[in-house]
Amino acid sequence: MGEREQTRREFSVVINNQIAERKGDVNRWSGGDGGIPVYKDYVVMMEEDGQGTTFDILIGLHSFDDLVFGLLNGLEIFKLSDLENNLAAPSPKPCVGRRIFNFLETGN
Repeated sequence: MGEREQTRREFSVVINNQIAERKGDVNRWSGGDGGIPVYKDYVVMMEEDGQGTTFDILIGLHSFDDLVFGLLNGLEIFKLSDLENNLAAPSPKPCVGRRIFNFLETGN
């Protein structure tokens, strides 16, 4: 393994299309050894929109070096409770009346 492979483990962390970590480096975080387990915490606020909408979370790791692989050994996502210690999602509003769907088909 060359010197460049040993010392560079840079990558960016992107959460919901926003850069959470511009230049993460596993070797720097672990003190240069790379054998010391490390963890990083990121918190994302996802506020209710009043419509009972559910939200997806998008997480991406983007390497700066083609030689880097195996950056992530694990991932944990925790949902934190609201101010009332409630973990439940808001209930969807009931549908009133009949739903009408319009479709447009194009092509052959």
